[in-house]
Amino acid sequence: MGGRSLKLFVASMMALALVASACASKKAASPGSTGTVDTNGGIVYSLDQEPTNYNVLTSDGNEFDMQAIIGRVWPTVFNVDANAKPFLDTGLMDSVTLTSTSPQVVVYQANHKAVWQDGVPFNADDFVYNWQAQSGLPQYTDVGGVAFDAASNAGYRQIKAITFSPDKFTVTTTYSTPFADWRSLFSTMAPAHIMSKIGWNKGLLAANVNKDTMISAGPFMFSSYTAGKDFILKRNPTYWATPSDLATVDFRFITDSSQVEPALANNEINASYPQPQLDLVNQLKAVPNVKLDERPGLGYEHLDFNEANPFLADVNLRKAIAMAIDRNDLIAKTVGQFATGIVPDNNHIYVPGQPEYRDNSAGPVTGTATGTATASATPAASAGPYDKANVDAAKALLTGNGYTITGTPPVLKNKAGKVVSLRIASTQGNKLRNSEEAYVINALAPVGITVTEKDTTGLGKTLSSGDFDMIIFAWIDTPYPSGNDPIFQTQVKDKTGTVTAGGQNYDSYSNPTVDALIRQADVELDRNKQADLYNQVDAVLWKDMITLPLFQKPTLLVYQTKYRNMVNNIANVGPSYNMDQWALTK
Repeated sequence: MGGRSLKLFVASMMALALVASACASKKAASPGSTGTVDTNGGIVYSLDQEPTNYNVLTSDGNEFDMQAIIGRVWPTVFNVDANAKPFLDTGLMDSVTLTSTSPQVVVYQANHKAVWQDGVPFNADDFVYNWQAQSGLPQYTDVGGVAFDAASNAGYRQIKAITFSPDKFTVTTTYSTPFADWRSLFSTMAPAHIMSKIGWNKGLLAANVNKDTMISAGPFMFSSYTAGKDFILKRNPTYWATPSDLATVDFRFITDSSQVEPALANNEINASYPQPQLDLVNQLKAVPNVKLDERPGLGYEHLDFNEANPFLADVNLRKAIAMAIDRNDLIAKTVGQFATGIVPDNNHIYVPGQPEYRDNSAGPVTGTATGTATASATPAASAGPYDKANVDAAKALLTGNGYTITGTPPVLKNKAGKVVSLRIASTQGNKLRNSEEAYVINALAPVGITVTEKDTTGLGKTLSSGDFDMIIFAWIDTPYPSGNDPIFQTQVKDKTGTVTAGGQNYDSYSNPTVDALIRQADVELDRNKQADLYNQVDAVLWKDMITLPLFQKPTLLVYQTKYRNMVNNIANVGPSYNMDQWALTK
């Protein structure tokens, strides 16, 4: 998945009457090219995956590329700037105010001018519907009576009631328990009057997307969708706030990373946010009249283990696999070829550079976090068992737990005498990940594990269906640590099989200790105490070896210099967070 799309920085909640618009304000993007703006201009912007579900709020639609498309189509109460700080969309909202912390009450004042493109007001109906759909509460159901499939229930489940003024522009949310990351809620909002008819879960599957189902309350609206080719947006003439500078944005699907450079060089595309590859960065630097904006991201690459696989259900095998992989060497042979300062990531919740980051790979760490990625720099940290490859220790762990390793080349068999054979998957056409997969395959051969590569063209569908054994992808973080909740919470399904909790837990992982710590963290209003709780979660995740973090991902935005106001946003919203400000100069 391109990102922790819903894994949207925790801001202070000390003041009772905290007006949210006084938080981080919208930052101006880098100016780029100067000159007269062509208001009839457009841009072709490539994406590396084509979504299969265009409702980004569902478990299989929760992809980074889907967020890129929908971010300025559906309304967002709090957006996230290029420094990963939340800011209020003052075109949509007049104010958002935390009026009480006991009980927690947040009051939203919507702009009376805000409307969906079909003239229906944006109001309390949208707040109520989006809450119900993501609450995980059984009394609220989708079309046909099935449970809503939400990528995350975090925060929405804590809301016990929503009330509103007679005109429906003042909306009051009251919480049953506090929720520290309340600004993360209603960050993307689906149109209630449309989704309640076509269905939240499947109404925006690719085959159902058209001008009547994909409607806007943002600066851009649907223009056309051609499966396998592109998704085009156009300026929304009914948008009440500042209109977009560009007339059109054409999201072009280029799933083969090797085709990004020639497409840019041949003027087939004007901009891209590719996942940096072994050769791609140098190739792009050679293209004339383009700007490259490279930054460490809020995402991390990781190797996941699907515990639904009978072999991977054994924690000893998962740990042995992690022990056999030299992450420093993997970095040197892959991402380290073009990015400097990349080190193994030793945290599942925070990335190096965030003040809450701690190395918990050797066990829980207490004290003040440093935000650095070196074990010696974090309080009481020591070298963990996964800092470098130890094939002998991996073999000893396995044989000490009933496995046998025989023959040349070695073959690993479990206690039942079955040969351990696994698949590894990632996004098809991504050469960097192909290299990572090859590294893992070679690293596990000395342990006797046979691994077969089986890549996917639809990451969201592959993850949500569980059709993988091991898989490499990236979570892209948000300012809100509660965005991790649905990844590591126990997944709960209703009688129809619809996920009602743990919507991004694709690994069939369950640990009551993790569930309890997450519940504590969600209601903890003290930022330092909340970070300590999430670091305790991280320590348990290392103990259980549910997933092996590999490295913090670098990010790369490349665009032609004739465009301005484009900036690399390292959070889950990506560069398109301000695409209504993108401009083509004459």
